[in-house]
Amino acid sequence: MPGDPTSLTSGSEAQAQAVAKAAAATSALDGLTLSSAPPALPAPPPALPAPVVISPGAPHDATLLLLPGFTCSAESMAESWMPAISETLGDRGGRLKLVFLNAPEREVSCYGDERPRLQAWHDYFTDHGGDEGRPELEEEIDEAHVAWSRARIHAAIDAEVALLGGDHSRVAVGGASQGCCMALDAALTHPAVLGGVFASFGQVYACTLRALGAAPGGAASKRGLRLVAFHGAGDRCIAASLAMRSYAQLIDLGFRRKP
Repeated sequence: MPGDPTSLTSGSEAQAQAVAKAAAATSALDGLTLSSAPPALPAPPPALPAPVVISPGAPHDATLLLLPGFTCSAESMAESWMPAISETLGDRGGRLKLVFLNAPEREVSCYGDERPRLQAWHDYFTDHGGDEGRPELEEEIDEAHVAWSRARIHAAIDAEVALLGGDHSRVAVGGASQGCCMALDAALTHPAVLGGVFASFGQVYACTLRALGAAPGGAASKRGLRLVAFHGAGDRCIAASLAMRSYAQLIDLGFRRKP
């Protein structure tokens, strides 16, 4: 779990600089009445909230979709990352479209009875990386939420691919923290091989690996995917050791370093 929701930010300058380099290279009882009926579950949101889009100044020839972390918005991520992206890319970014996706608001289970509504790509059932102080353990998450978000991120990817003449190699994804985990999930489970994925302070979820294995062609169909990962050794929400173990599983599946 990414810890105390009041202490999270949209990403550091180091993350922004790293994503820019990656771009260049390539979400009780009711009174006193008792009932045996199960409580009603909240309806899922119909769609992702509107994204923040930074349109290119020159003819559009590539798109990078970026996913903010837990509790963060597309607006805050764009505000935090755009200065370093613009400075690093310079004129090279003139033909690149940036799409900062927004996660929906959801009730978050791991904070107890309070269950605050926060922007999140999925719910958490555990808080290993927060109050428990065990960031090396993978969180228990709502995999149905992951599948819901995956489908909508895929739809956003496909919309950009259609604008680029059907060329999946001209669309890449990236994200920070929980958004990083979902960017990895989306890239590894999309039917096509995308232009790349930038992974900042995240991991490959176990459910992502299962979905990858069950997809037509399995892991072998994704070995051409370019993946650039960035992580801090001092991360206390998603430990670097957890991230490295998840990437090691991709190596075990045949993924190799690209020149």
